[in-house]
Amino acid sequence: MILSKKIRKGVGLVVAALLLGQASLTTVADAADPLPPDVSVVELAKPAVVQVRAGATATFRFSDRAWPVAVGGTASGFIVNPDGAVVTSSRIIELLQKDDTAIRNALAERFFNEVQKQVGHRLSETERLGVAENTTLIEEVKVYKQVVLSDGQAVDFDIRWTGSPPPEALTTSTPVYSSRPVPRIQRPVTGEGVENLGEGVSPVITEPVTVKEPEQTPEPIIPLSANKEFDPVQELAVLKINASNLPSLPLMAADKDDVGQRATVIGYAGNADATALLAPASLMSVAVSSGSVTATKSGKMNANYGPLIDVEATIGPAGAGGPVITDKGEIIGLAGRTARAIGVYPVINTQAVLAALGKSGLSNASEPSEATRVYASALDMFSNGHMSKTMSILEDLLKLCPHHGPAKALMTEARQRKEAGDDNIYWPDMALYGGITLALIAAGGGYMGLRYRKLGPAAFPPALRRLMSRLGAKKGTDRGAEGDGSAAESAATKEKPISFYIPKDPPDSSAPAPGVSPAPSMGDVLEFPFAAPSKPSAQAKENKERPGLMVAAASDSAVDALPAPSQPSVAGKVASLWRTPKADAKPVIEFISGPLTGRRMVVPREGLLVGRDPLTCQVVLDDPFISKQHIFVGPDPLDKTAIIVTDKGSTNGTFLDSPAGERLEGTRTLQNGDQVYLGQRNAFVLRFE
Repeated sequence: MILSKKIRKGVGLVVAALLLGQASLTTVADAADPLPPDVSVVELAKPAVVQVRAGATATFRFSDRAWPVAVGGTASGFIVNPDGAVVTSSRIIELLQKDDTAIRNALAERFFNEVQKQVGHRLSETERLGVAENTTLIEEVKVYKQVVLSDGQAVDFDIRWTGSPPPEALTTSTPVYSSRPVPRIQRPVTGEGVENLGEGVSPVITEPVTVKEPEQTPEPIIPLSANKEFDPVQELAVLKINASNLPSLPLMAADKDDVGQRATVIGYAGNADATALLAPASLMSVAVSSGSVTATKSGKMNANYGPLIDVEATIGPAGAGGPVITDKGEIIGLAGRTARAIGVYPVINTQAVLAALGKSGLSNASEPSEATRVYASALDMFSNGHMSKTMSILEDLLKLCPHHGPAKALMTEARQRKEAGDDNIYWPDMALYGGITLALIAAGGGYMGLRYRKLGPAAFPPALRRLMSRLGAKKGTDRGAEGDGSAAESAATKEKPISFYIPKDPPDSSAPAPGVSPAPSMGDVLEFPFAAPSKPSAQAKENKERPGLMVAAASDSAVDALPAPSQPSVAGKVASLWRTPKADAKPVIEFISGPLTGRRMVVPREGLLVGRDPLTCQVVLDDPFISKQHIFVGPDPLDKTAIIVTDKGSTNGTFLDSPAGERLEGTRTLQNGDQVYLGQRNAFVLRFE
């Protein structure tokens, strides 16, 4: 026994070393190896770009209608460490630094501006007083402090530090606070013509009302004075969200050598106007703008913050705060919000970003985060055609970082390519696992061999000894049959019991046929003598020919047949291959093609409006072939358990099951698994989960 204990201990140590070696090899490779050279830094930076929503909304009631208004706006931001540090433009955060009274005054002033647009002239003091006296607040002021991650998930943020941009550089859309009379605030009320769509959604007019399109205020152009020093730190704000294991990349210091290089700016497209706050946070893809780094023609800056440089690129107002990446793959700073000329924006250098982080007590990660490294490995495997390996890596990534939008989209695409047969074997894994398997087999075989040499047959478990005994007996029988036919016949006629497990018939099954024994209950075990083949009896022949019966023997014998169990009832024993949606199942749409591939969302009771217009649609598709309001998906008004899709008069059409399928006209009820194509490039599938 002493030798046996030593052997067991040695084999255990070998197995543990093999398994730990595999795990440590993978971990060290992930932590020490550089990023794959063929993976673009632009693709790795996209998951770290977020949308910042900062401002306030309220809804007033005046002249028998609701007036939803908003102040503030949206901007892009960049995650600079995996623990939730986000850097963005301080101009988007400025309103949140005001007190509650100032925010209410700003909302009231915006309301008066909307009334002036409707009446077509500037209100006099008397008219303003009259409007204020006949106005009530039907939806309380709601302040937005949200960071929208790459999968559309909105997370509240805390302001750790924010700069104070110079007043002469403020945008023209900044609200002006007035001491004039403001609408009185009463308790929230409801009335005719107003429909409450739920918490966080402004009431809307139920009767048709002509509403003017919001005016697009151009971004102001603020050239730098030759004698004025530009302070880039004041253009920044540092936010903190409650999240971990986020994607992030290190920033690189900007220098004069960057001038003249091609650059890429990543940020959210669209207008940064406050009206975007009136709609819930929507799924939007980031925009990638190409340009070049140039030297600023005027102005000066503290030398500690590097050179004064600009980026020439087409950047939307909501794209400010996004990272600027050179063709060397270095992130040299963030795009400023205020244009210095048409298509020219300042670069807030990395040196200034690090200074702002220092004031907030946070820091930039010196290495790519674990989520970024894993995503880089997945992109590398995907580009080389290893779909199964890509899916395995992405599964680990989504456990680490559940809100990684690009990883979800890549998972969907890899699954589709694998189902289509486009999947290459990843041989290093096969060799590794094969080597471990062979080592374990060799160790186990050596262990059993040493035990057998010491203890003989007693070294093996009882079940294995019985199997070896039967195999030996069978071998001896076969040899005897070759030399003596009578011995073979004697061994064959020796009776050995054989057991059959008989499933229970349903309660409503019919009685067995005459002459046939009734079926035993569930769990009973029948034992039949196994005899040498003989001529089948008349009863056995009759049972074989009788429909609905099955013979409970492996060969022709004198064993009576048993009745086959009848088909279970619908409520009963055998599950259906096709599952119908449960009564409490939630309708979910998942995009299978287009810019939102892999994104999933539950269809709410109010439904979802899908289109290109971010002001009215809950799901926004940045595609020129998509209409402003393309389709509506939501519950059927006559049957709340059914989901319908309605084409809103789109230009390029809506099709069912395939882009070449039937074009949708009007409204159609969707079934579980139906696919809906918006134009030719965007599609989603409906599921009940």
